[in-house]
Amino acid sequence: MAECTVCDVPLRAHYTDLIKHANKDKLKANMETFHRAKQHSLQTMGVQVVHNEEKRVDLKLAMFIAVHSNTRSKDHLCDLLKDIGKGTTLEHLRLHRTKCSKIIKNVLAPALLTDLVVDLNRAKAYSFIIGESTDVTVVKYLAVMVKYFSPTKAAMKTEFLGTLEVYRATAEALHAALKEYVKALGLNIQHLVGMGSDGASTLIGCHNSVYSRLKAEIPHLQIIRCVCLGGSRRNASRPGVPCEVNKKLRLQYRDLFAALNNGAMPANLVQLSATRWLAWSRAVDVVLDQWLELKTHFGMQAASLKPSDKCTIGRKLSDLFKAEENRLYLLFLQPITKALNQLNLKFQATDGEVSVLISELHEMCVTVARLFLDPKCVSYLASLLKNLLRILPEQSARFSAIRNLMPAVCLKPYSQRPAFHSLPLSLAGKEDDLVVLQQQWERIPNVDWAQYFDGAVPTSTLELWTALWRFEIAGERRFSDIADFALRVLSLPLSNAIVERAFSNT
Repeated sequence: MAECTVCDVPLRAHYTDLIKHANKDKLKANMETFHRAKQHSLQTMGVQVVHNEEKRVDLKLAMFIAVHSNTRSKDHLCDLLKDIGKGTTLEHLRLHRTKCSKIIKNVLAPALLTDLVVDLNRAKAYSFIIGESTDVTVVKYLAVMVKYFSPTKAAMKTEFLGTLEVYRATAEALHAALKEYVKALGLNIQHLVGMGSDGASTLIGCHNSVYSRLKAEIPHLQIIRCVCLGGSRRNASRPGVPCEVNKKLRLQYRDLFAALNNGAMPANLVQLSATRWLAWSRAVDVVLDQWLELKTHFGMQAASLKPSDKCTIGRKLSDLFKAEENRLYLLFLQPITKALNQLNLKFQATDGEVSVLISELHEMCVTVARLFLDPKCVSYLASLLKNLLRILPEQSARFSAIRNLMPAVCLKPYSQRPAFHSLPLSLAGKEDDLVVLQQQWERIPNVDWAQYFDGAVPTSTLELWTALWRFEIAGERRFSDIADFALRVLSLPLSNAIVERAFSNT
């Protein structure tokens, strides 16, 4: 049975009875007097329209957060901007960390990656700078940076290409993941001219590595070992160094800090990488600058100990600082470690002069080879020299030829400038016509470059060849081919420091 609540009468729950009752005049009259609340019609169907200006604000703020900060700070920043921007577009800002992270992941990142791939495909050459994670988790990560000359921005760029997840850190797995990612992006792998990495055998080994597998597909591929990381590791792995020097550098900081700060313990340093070689030169300087104070402090500490006191570290440090040969050894190490760190910093720069850096590395090898000292010190120098020679680029002669691309060399008059065959022509691509390259190389002195640059001729190799790449006469680019060749050579990486920074920022 059914019931009509308006007429208060029972009904049979059949379709025909319900239709008949709905058409009765009694029901219609009762419906007119029956009070019922009318639901308002939906105007927006639950969808709020966001204007383009508000979208631009969200995108710009999300880009700022992605570059300079992290999404955690976005919650407080949004409230602050809304309070400051009353009466403006910022008053309606709704961008907290969840929305901000989704904009970065789903809007900005795909758009920027698409633009980067389009720019890379327009370029005629690029180099990879790769590095793998060193953690012990199941999932490993391979970070890929790309260095290339951007035709769009007319500048040498080093950009983050992506991070690949791999479950096995073998050469086969890393190579397959890299090839699959490059194919998915739509990049031409034949445009790859160089690969920079650290000393991992799975990445740059001669026989079974990512480099050897790519070399089989790309015969002109060049491998560049990280000079700054390799040199510092060689500096830190020093056979012949007395073990007590190592112990002194490790142990003295805690006691020194406690003595100068009323027993307070020093704060832990933030770990940037698994290696500690960057602090080696600084540690030597600190110990030498405070040698007398440290010697006095630990001497007094050891003298106050009873024979039954188990303070072996204090006694050992006291004995170490009393031995003047340890101080002499640190004085010997100080200029060498400082010079190595200065060289490392130069190689970590993304816009250094290639030929100048290689020349300085050669000079460091010669300087170390000329030092003849005590046999205990010679063992350190011999090991250092051996490892410096090991980290030199395999094709050092080719890189020495890059010096001929420097403005001070290539802009000389005909009688003084190097011949065309002295250029690093082995780095030319398959599409490069050597005849055209030679013709354009020989026409370079015909232009009055001092007048063209208003007297300020670039001293940077990259700036000069970027200008030659743009140079036009009557709409014709006179040096486009030789400039493309030079920029191809300059796109080779010298260090993987930038990919290590990518791991540090994640």
